[in-house]
Amino acid sequence: MGIEEKVTQTLIIEGTGDTKNAAFADALSKIQGKIIKNSPDVTLKIEPKSVMVLAADQHSYEERFLFIFFPRTRSKFQIKLQVEVEVLTIEMATVKFNEMVMGNNDLNRMPLISKKLSK
Repeated sequence: MGIEEKVTQTLIIEGTGDTKNAAFADALSKIQGKIIKNSPDVTLKIEPKSVMVLAADQHSYEERFLFIFFPRTRSKFQIKLQVEVEVLTIEMATVKFNEMVMGNNDLNRMPLISKKLSK
């Protein structure tokens, strides 16, 4: 039996941006951080299975240069997504590490001290 494990997770993520694409990209870029933060295992692969838009908002406002000149309308976009992802991880609890105890000869490994000791 391998040490890999496939898990399906459902995440709710939010993103903002000056364009629709930027808001979507901001939300999707947060998937990896959210998965890694919640898991003690090593993540090998994150594969989105489905994406559902829960909320998509556009906030528009008018701005002017020096409060009088050149009025223009600016927009900010916010999106909230529900993403189902399949995560392939290595279970760290199943990996056995061999412990090797080193001697007290650590001073010889430091470059400055080992040069002074050899003189």
